[in-house]
This record gives sequence, C-alpha cells and structure tokens, in this order.
Amino acid sequence: MRYINCGFERKMIKLLFTGVLLQVLCSFATQKVKTTLYYESLCPGCHEFIKDQLVPTWKNMSDYMLVELVPYGNAQRNYSGGHWHFKCQHGVLECEENLIHACAVDLLQSRETNKLLNFINCMVFHSDLELHKKTSWCIKNAEIPERKIIACVGGPKAESLILSMAEKTESVTPDWLGVPTVQINGVYNPNEQEEIVDNLKSIICKYLGNPQPDICNQV
Repeated sequence: MRYINCGFERKMIKLLFTGVLLQVLCSFATQKVKTTLYYESLCPGCHEFIKDQLVPTWKNMSDYMLVELVPYGNAQRNYSGGHWHFKCQHGVLECEENLIHACAVDLLQSRETNKLLNFINCMVFHSDLELHKKTSWCIKNAEIPERKIIACVGGPKAESLILSMAEKTESVTPDWLGVPTVQINGVYNPNEQEEIVDNLKSIICKYLGNPQPDICNQV
C-alpha cells in the first residue's frame, strides 16, 4: 500500500501557486513603455519638450518607462578622406554638443537613466552658457565621471557614435518630419506627435493599458 503525504503535496501546490502568482504580478510591475526621442541639442522646441514633458513625466512614471535619446536631428553627413563628416542645422556648436550628449547616452542610458536625464536637462536649462562651461557644470551636477565623457568626445569612438545616431534617425519611418520626433515602443505615429509634445503622460498611460497605475488617474 502506498502512503501519500498530503501535507507535503499541499505545500508543493501552494508553492507552485505562489510562483505563478508572483510571475503574473511581476509581469504587470515590469510593463514599460519605450519612449525614443530624436532631437538636436540646440533646438528650442526640443528644449521645451525635454524640460516640460520628458523629464517631468520620467520623474513621475519612471517605473513604467524606458527612455532612449538620439541626438542628431536634421544634421547631414558625408564621407570623405576615410571619415564621416557632419553638418548640423544650428552650426558647429550644435555638432559639438550633439557629440557630448551622445557620449552621455553611451555611458549612462542602459543603466543610469536618472543621471542621463539630469545631465541632459541641465544642459538644456543652461543653454545660454558657453558650451564647455555648462558641460563641466552639468557633469558635476549629475555626478557623471568627467574623464569618461572627455575621453569619449576626444577619442576614436566619437565618429562611430554620431554615425550610429545618424543611422537611427534616418531609419525613422514614415518620412522624417523634423525635431522633436518621438517613437513609442519603436513605432513612429505622426498622428500622435502633437499629443506627445503636449501631454506625454497621457500617451504613456494609453500604451500601458489596463490595469493602469494610479498616476494615470491624477490630473
């Protein structure tokens, strides 16, 4: 005769149920909307979006967002003498600042979005300051390793970084319409751009679906 340890079986069933429940809860907890911003470092409209929409929305909804920054915009590129050369809409200073932003993105985006957005927001807020002065100040303010940014800007990786930003920007479909441009979950929807620029939070909540976090019900 086979004796069944009912207490043991009940414990196993309880553990299995708990594991499944945790998986379901975690799937809700980790649901995130990817927000990709294509912009230029000296674009006034981009500055407004970063200050008024992207950063405040991130501060309130960072648990539900993934942010990707692509600093390039309406720049142009050509290949000569074995290297890529870039011409930016707002001149040489914008190309220099785009590169600084790109280096910060490369250093921080995958693991320290808070620091990255603090740095970018600082650069935008102090846009009237001389480039090197505001860069140094904002690096310290965001607690970023300055030597790594300097090494990136002046190193062999700089050209390939900007090239990668160019290629990402040029891949946006439908046709590129200007900056700021935002993709949600990797998709560019021209019909949503106006609402994104005016109320990014509502778009994030829309893509989160149900059940929605409490922040989505707050004015």
